[in-house]
Formats: sequence, structure tokens, C-alpha cells
Amino acid sequence: MSSKYHFTTEHLLYAAAMGLALVVRLWGLGRAPLGENEAVLALAALKVAARHATPLGPAPLLTGLTGLAFFLLGSTDAVARLVPALLGSLLPLLAWPLRRGLGRKAALLLAFALALDPGLVALSRLADSPVPAVLALSAAVLAAARARWDWALPLGLLGLLLGPTFWFGALALLLAAALYRVFGFPLAIALPPHRLRQGLRNAVAVAVLGSTLAFWTPEGLGAWFNGLSAFAHTLVPLNPVPLRLLAVALLAYAPLATGAAIGGAALLRHRREPAVAFALAAALGALVLTMLYPGRSVAVLAWALVPLWVAGAWALMQLPFGSPADTGWQAALTLALLTFAWLSLLAWSRAPAGSRQAALQLGLVIVSLLLVPLLTALLAFSHPRGPLAWRESLLGPAWGLVAAGALLTLSAFSHAAYGPPASELWAAAPTAPQIRLLESTLADLGQQVHGLPNTPEIAVVAPRESPATLRWLLRHDPNARFVNALPPDARPEAIIAFPNWKPAQANAYRGQDFPLALTPPLLPAATAQETVQWLAFRPPRPVGITVILWVRADLFPAAPASHPETP
Repeated sequence: MSSKYHFTTEHLLYAAAMGLALVVRLWGLGRAPLGENEAVLALAALKVAARHATPLGPAPLLTGLTGLAFFLLGSTDAVARLVPALLGSLLPLLAWPLRRGLGRKAALLLAFALALDPGLVALSRLADSPVPAVLALSAAVLAAARARWDWALPLGLLGLLLGPTFWFGALALLLAAALYRVFGFPLAIALPPHRLRQGLRNAVAVAVLGSTLAFWTPEGLGAWFNGLSAFAHTLVPLNPVPLRLLAVALLAYAPLATGAAIGGAALLRHRREPAVAFALAAALGALVLTMLYPGRSVAVLAWALVPLWVAGAWALMQLPFGSPADTGWQAALTLALLTFAWLSLLAWSRAPAGSRQAALQLGLVIVSLLLVPLLTALLAFSHPRGPLAWRESLLGPAWGLVAAGALLTLSAFSHAAYGPPASELWAAAPTAPQIRLLESTLADLGQQVHGLPNTPEIAVVAPRESPATLRWLLRHDPNARFVNALPPDARPEAIIAFPNWKPAQANAYRGQDFPLALTPPLLPAATAQETVQWLAFRPPRPVGITVILWVRADLFPAAPASHPETP
């Protein structure tokens, strides 16, 4: 008896997209130290792994799964990010249900785009990632569009348990539904009773088993709406990133997706494609809500990236592949002009502001960009085929723009995935890479004094709550303690404190500063030239927070102990 289902080349290509997504997310996952927000989640998960009752925070399922990973694999930086990375590798599966609405080739292109998108890859490599919530809610929407409420309701509830950004995504979807109607498309949702009943039963099972990890973390039963509370706190005016930075992030990380989606919006005027129209409405809704969101950050752009790629993949597949013979050299010429414009822009960013050299380079940029439409118009007017001339003459520049966008996206991917995370925009509060040097220094101290690492007596003096990154750093040291102040006669082997604090017996200690956290790479006062330099070279961030490691001088027998080295 023959099987009803069989594997095809298409199945293999989707499997390849998922495998590629998995590899790029897992490679070097623990290279960078955890940031402050990541460390908060990791510390809660560490208590879960130790089977201690602890609040699971705004992402109870993500915290519980990370705790289970710690229990099975040990508590390392890589394991702290393992669950978001694994869930992020499932993003290409979102393309499978869209084969009918987009076309099989466009859906396959979407699968590989979601596997390699720079922003989605970078966010999947963070412990406190919004990607799991994006995955769950997007899958719930796709299931609901096909009236599969037996899947949509439990998937939506999973998204609720995976982070507070679920509520941002839910609001963005409501706005997208309104925009979809404004675009002139009917919004008809089928509600089969038997599917709804099964969906409610599945949702209850997910609520109980998912929040408690099959009763491994029973305290999760009271954490269903922790994410809503955390999201409500972000509605209080905080310190949102400037809107200019969001525009820079889209330009830096998603040039092809954004440009192709804009092209898709233009094509949609002539071809009514409901799936593409809803994707554009979802992307626009997420972007508008991001601009209005009081606690906005670059990370919430994740909710716009998936629908941007949906519309962009469809638009890219509308470009004809069997083009006229002139298209190839027109595309190459367009790419060459854009490359020259980019190199001239880099030269302008390095020239002194207001100088003649800067004006000359900026003029070359403008001329190079103007040559693209000018040559396109000349080719159209000189074309012998009359009305079809404009359509055919635009194909070459369009393919040139696609090639330029693809190259910029691949460059952004290499930066976001494997470059220094401290120079990227996705992490809200990255830890300075030198924290690894502090960790190895403490390990060497323990080895020298006690013969074992993670054994020195360490006091962390923090008048307010100590940074979670320090608590995570010292998680294996049983002699580490966190205090608001030290008695004058206390003489621990090592002290970690902020620069405005010194030991009472300063002559008995030596001090060395270590950067702990970094400032944003593009401050609100950054100039256009500094922005271009960041786009090209990703210079390191300035140091924002520094701590000082004080070590007792008598632990260094070869050096005098009379005067400490102050930073």
C-alpha cells in the first residue's frame, strides 16, 4: 500500500532552510557575554534548574525552558541563549502555509530569507529574545487564517507565555486588521464550532502544561499574565530610542526586505493578493506602533521584519527571469554606480565636516545616484518597442537594486551574527567584552590562592541593586556575597565596586578597572557622518559603566603593598 505523503525536492529545500537557520544561530552562540537583560532571565532560570521556587518573570515558558536546559546541559552563556536560538531556527516553517497565497517559489525564497535575516538571527541569539513570541503569534495567525483554531488558540497562548512583546504583537495585529480593511480587502474569519471547541481544550492543556513545564515548575501556574504586567510598565514614558535610530536599523539590517516590500506595495495596486496585502498591513501596523510605543527599542522591529519579508519575497518573484538581453549589463551598470556612490559616501564620512573634500565627495554621491534614473530614461526613449520600452528598461536597474540590497543584507548578516555584539543595535544593554577578562582574572586569583577557580572570597559593594551581569558572573563562586557597604575592618580577598567607592584600608588593596556595560553605538547627537561610519565599520561603543576589582595586596608576594594602583 503506497503512502499518501512522500518527500519532494521542495520538502528538502525547506529542510535545508531550517538547517541553515539552525547552524547560523548556534555557531559561536556563547562567544559574547550575557547582557543585563539576558542575565536577569538566566539568573531566574538558574533557580529553576536548582528546583528553587522563584518568580518566573514576564516570560515564564522561556524562563522555564532555559532552566530545564541548565538542568540538563549546565549553566553557560551559550545554554542561556539555546532556547531562543532553537525556536528561531523554526522561522522558515512560517513560509510553508503561504505557498498558496504567495506562490511556491516566493514561499521558498521567504523561508531562506527568514533563515538569514540579520535582525532575526541577531535576536535569536539573545536570551531575552522576542523571536519566540514572534514565531508563536505568527504561526497562530496563519492557523487562524485557515480556520484551524485547534492550532491557533494554543499557539497564541504559547506566545503569551514566551514574553511581554506578545502584547505588542497583538496590538500590532489589531492595527493591521484595521489597515487591511482600509486597503479595501474584506476580513472574513471562519469560526467552525468543532475547531473552536478543540482549540479551547488544547489551549487549556497548553496553559497548564506549558506554564508549568509538565508540572516541573508548578509556580508557573500564577505567571500567565506576568508579561501583560511587564508590558504595561513599558507604557510609562521611559527613555525610548530616537526614531532616527529605528530608520537607521531598517536601512542597516533590512535594506532588501524594506525596498522589496515597498515595491510590493506598488505592485499591489494592480494585483489584489490578500496574503501580501495583510503582510503589508502587518508591517505598517508594527512600524506605526513602534513609533508610538513609549518603551520602543530596536528589538521590537522584529514584529515588522517577518511581514516585510512576506511582501518582499512576493515582490521579488514578480521580476521576470527571462529578461531581454540588455538587462544583464544594465543591472551591472546600476550595481557599479551604486557601489561608487557607497564608496564616495564612505569617503565623505571620513572627510572633515564642511571641508571642500567633503563637498566634493557628497557631490559624487548625488551624481552617481542621479545617473541611475537618467540612464534608465535614456534607454527607454531610445528603445524601438514603444510602450513596452519603460517596462523593459526598468528591469535592469531593478535587478541592480536587488543585487545591491542582497549584498548589503549579507554584510549586515555577518555583522549581526558574528561581529562584536557590542557594536550592534539589537541588544538593549550589552555587556562589555572585557567582562571575560574580569572572569578569567578572578579564576586565576582563586587558582593562585586556593588552588581552584571559583573559590576566592569576593565582596560586591553596590549601594543599590547590583547588576545582574555580576551576579551571573559569580554564580559558581560560593564565597561571593553582595553587600550595600563593608565594615571598616573587613578585608575580603577581592572586592568589586563602582568607581566612586574605595576600600577603607586602601593601602592594603590594589585596584584595576573593568568596563561592565557600554553606551548606545549611535547617540541622539550623532552626526550623519558618524552614522555612515557606523554603517560601514561598526566602531566599538564607548564605555558606559565601569567596575573596579580590588585585590588584597598581600596576595601578590612579589610586589610591595604600600600604595594601590588606582585606575
